[in-house]
Amino acid sequence: MSVRATRWYSVVAVGLFGVAALVLSVWLGGLIRNPAWTSYVAVFSGAAIGALVYGLFGFLSGVVWPSTSWKWGIILSGPLILILGFSLAFAGYLGVFVRKDLPVLVACVAAGCAGARLGSRATERRGA
Repeated sequence: MSVRATRWYSVVAVGLFGVAALVLSVWLGGLIRNPAWTSYVAVFSGAAIGALVYGLFGFLSGVVWPSTSWKWGIILSGPLILILGFSLAFAGYLGVFVRKDLPVLVACVAAGCAGARLGSRATERRGA
């Protein structure tokens, strides 16, 4: 089943999961951030937290709606992509975006897609 054949409310629900994942990632990142960390450690920790949260939410989306599989990861990352896109468009700083924001974005999208795929595979194996 394609994304077109998926019910509209499931797409909206996964988009709201994406907002929740973004808020949770930022909140968890603020909890563990250490001012003594170098820039690269902070980027790595942000990417790791984001990947963990987006992977978990992607897995849940894949379990609940297995027919769309990995595509839920892209829809789940939509709010993050929009915010980073607006940040790049209005603030500029392409070098900072590539060095700090792009690794986090790639980790979150990849983990969301992988988690959704694993969730849909787990549901298929269970026979649901």
